[in-house]
Amino acid sequence: MATPTPNPSPAYITNEMWAAWLAFKAMEPKATLSGIYANKKGYHNTRKANRANWPGNYSYAQFAADQSGPDDKAAAFDFSLPPAEMVKYSGRLLRAGQDPNDERTNYFREFYGQADADSAVEGWDFARNAAATSDSSHLWHIHISVHRMYVNSAKAMRALLSILRGESVVVWRAAEAALAGPVPPKPSKPAPPWKPPATVKKGAKGALVRTLQTRLNVFGHKLRVDGDFGNLTQIAVKRFQKAKKLTVDGIVGPKTWAKLYNR
Repeated sequence: MATPTPNPSPAYITNEMWAAWLAFKAMEPKATLSGIYANKKGYHNTRKANRANWPGNYSYAQFAADQSGPDDKAAAFDFSLPPAEMVKYSGRLLRAGQDPNDERTNYFREFYGQADADSAVEGWDFARNAAATSDSSHLWHIHISVHRMYVNSAKAMRALLSILRGESVVVWRAAEAALAGPVPPKPSKPAPPWKPPATVKKGAKGALVRTLQTRLNVFGHKLRVDGDFGNLTQIAVKRFQKAKKLTVDGIVGPKTWAKLYNR
């Protein structure tokens, strides 16, 4: 039997997360690991580093499940895959998130990927039980964030591998029945009330425009996400407003943002 590849960075990566990657690689030989630990804000970095360098970062500040567990370990996977495999595994993660009775997802915060071979990123915020999306790099790699209290939980990693294998939650429950440990509850802190972003219109530039273009792409508009609210973005906004029976003025205010986020 071949000796498993040792954990390359035990100072930042738990053995349980490393073992989960090796198990997924054995399941899907076409997968490559794009990252677990990275020195940047978010789940790829440690809670300690986020607290020191990016106070209040969402990867540790919003949910109790991210405020316990190891303080010095990364909490996310990036798996790169060819297009067909991206669709297969992203689809399995998406369907698990959409199933309110699938408790396997309680261990995880979110995922982003490509579930249907279009040009928009699909994803799911497991903690808030809502659809999510991200930048276009997730068309070729799947990102999975783990709630920090579970980064050293073998059961959490078994839950992830079960989803990726395409098992039903019933099969997973049966396999876990002989093992100790309760299923984790959903994070207890309620989601804050949704507030629409600021109003934007033609001529605007920056991160909020990139968010707008990304959300329009979810609805099939295929814009370049460049942060420039030019003619093409305005045309897409007007078409979206017409389709949603809104005032067709090309200005993205609260009502248009609400429809863009399915509110």
